[in-house]
Amino acid sequence: MGTLQFKRQSGVYVLDVDFVPDLEAVTALGMLEYDLEIDPISAGNFDTFDEGGLAIIGPTIGAREFKVKKFATGLPMVMADETNPQAAESFASGLKKITVRDEYMVTKGSINSFQNSFSQQPGEPPSDRVPGPLPLLGAGAAFGFSRRLRTRVLAARGA
Repeated sequence: MGTLQFKRQSGVYVLDVDFVPDLEAVTALGMLEYDLEIDPISAGNFDTFDEGGLAIIGPTIGAREFKVKKFATGLPMVMADETNPQAAESFASGLKKITVRDEYMVTKGSINSFQNSFSQQPGEPPSDRVPGPLPLLGAGAAFGFSRRLRTRVLAARGA
């Protein structure tokens, strides 16, 4: 039980998973799976996913043991735990749509929440230009065809 909140903070998109009450070791296992997609190219947005991060917010007192593993399309597995509560990795280039799966486990103590973060990088619009030699070849072919046609027309008039 708890809340999910997707928001933008300083140019980074964050999914905040907040357990209410805190997730205790007794109710220790869980999984969250979802898809994310950057606005399509038709909207003029050429951005792609850049980096994915994971942060755990837990109580600061007492011994605790917990892990959150993040699996996402084009991203090496990212894991955070009580000794390393923040981790980040870069996505493979050019991704506009990803599937994310978080697996969390508390073996001792409790966990308050964890956050997934996603940054984007500007992408380049696809090139609509025709490669240079094609227009020249087309013009040459048209000129050659018109010369042959003109020769045939003149030959037909002379006969």
